[in-house]
Formats: sequence, C-alpha cells, structure tokens
Amino acid sequence: MKNQLDLIQWMDKKPTLTDCKRRRMQERQIYDMALKGELDLSREDVLDIHYGSRGAAQFFTPDPAAKLLAGLAEIQPHETVLDPAAGLGNLMLPALKYTDKVKGIELVWDTRELATRYLDLDIIRADALEAEWPECDVILMNPPFGKFNGKPDWYPFKGQGKKEIAFLHLAMKRAKRRVVSIVPNSLLSNRDDIPIRKYLLEEHGVLASISLPPKTFWKSTREINKWRWPVTGTHTGILVIDVERPPGNYEIFMSTPPNVDDLPEVLCQWHKHRKKQGD
Repeated sequence: MKNQLDLIQWMDKKPTLTDCKRRRMQERQIYDMALKGELDLSREDVLDIHYGSRGAAQFFTPDPAAKLLAGLAEIQPHETVLDPAAGLGNLMLPALKYTDKVKGIELVWDTRELATRYLDLDIIRADALEAEWPECDVILMNPPFGKFNGKPDWYPFKGQGKKEIAFLHLAMKRAKRRVVSIVPNSLLSNRDDIPIRKYLLEEHGVLASISLPPKTFWKSTREINKWRWPVTGTHTGILVIDVERPPGNYEIFMSTPPNVDDLPEVLCQWHKHRKKQGD
C-alpha cells in the first residue's frame, strides 16, 4: 500500500505543503523540493517555507504596508514599476493590480527562484548596487539597511556608505516619476544623514513622510498574530518622492499610524490630501 505522498506523486500531481507536513518531512527537505519545482505551493506556502528555512535575516514587507506603498505611488496602467530589492515580490504583487509592467531585482538566488517559479514574477538575479536597473516610471522598494563595504564612485555622500541611502540615491537617478521607499526613521533625524536629507529636499519633491508602527514587520507567517511582536528594533517609515517635481513651498503629507490595522486609513487620508492639493 502506497502512502499518501507516494499516491499523489503516482497520480502525476505535485504534493502540497500539507502533504509534506503529514509525512513529517524536515523544513530543509521541503525547501529543497520547492526550489526544484516539485511541490504545488500557494503564496502563503512560499512565505511559510521560506521563513522557516532562511528568513531570519530578511524582513519582507507585510501586505498592509505593501498595499499602502503601491497606493501612494499612484501607478498608472501604462507605467513601468521596479522593485530593486524584490525578495519574494511582496511589493510587486500589489503593483500588478495597477499595471502589468512590473519587474524586480533580487540578490539571493533561492528567494528569486521561489518568487519566479511559484508566483510567476519577473525578477532578475543581481546585486542591485552593481547592476544596471531597467528603465521605469515608478520605484517601490524596501531596501536592505546597514553598512556596505567600499564606496563606489557614484555614492556622493560623506561618511560610511549605507545600503539604504545607496538604494535611495540610485532610485532618484533611475525613476522617471516617483519613488516610494521604506527607510529607517533615523534617516530623517540623524546628524550623519543631513547630506541625504538636503539632497532630497533641495533637488526633489518630497510629498509624504509616514512613520510605520513598530510592529509592522514579522518573521514567520506561522505566528498566530503576525503583528503581535516586532522582530526588528529598527523604526521605519515611508518616503514618497516625486523625482521631477521641483522643490517648493508645498504641504508635505505626514502620518504616524499607531497600528498596522490603521494603514488602509492612511491611504484614504492620502487621497484626500492629494485632492485638496489639486494634484
């Protein structure tokens, strides 16, 4: 008598994550099968196995925040969108509701493999700080934070190079219309980051600064409540920047939602603000 998993394979059907768990397979075994395309996985399954096997150092954007970023971008159907730190495509998926021209760049091979194989996303594998970014109208991103070794010629700011500032600087150069990015809140307050703040305010149109709740990011989709405990001590926010809008005396939208569940209301307030401004 064949067991359930063997029977499913015998019927020429790929086993599901539930089938693997019933067989009490190890997480690494399940992950390896997924990378080979041997499983039938939903998006939630992909998130589940990725966090279980290697997600501790990666903080992907949860759906409420991802939908907020895509809404703040005000993407038009004819526009192209790029996420240069795509991960599992958490920002790309809500962008696809506005346009089908969405691309991503991801450094980690297996992360990119899962996203392209099971979520059918257009992601190239490359180091975004070294690769040539595709031409795009809008950039949505949640870049990695922290220092990086060396300072390439294009990095114009004094002091130790920071990945998040490098991504932001490149985004300003590559986006035709708008950049919506998650940034550490320290970027808006630290003395060391005065040069990047001056660069943004003196050369571009900063439209919004939104402080995200401290429990925005989660580590595992298997937690009963994803937002019960924060998994990173870094306080984060969202910057909305119109690349071609000249600096001027206009009102900047600001918001400090206390809870993740309040993020949809932030988008409603943003739309009211934009209508009031006549944009």
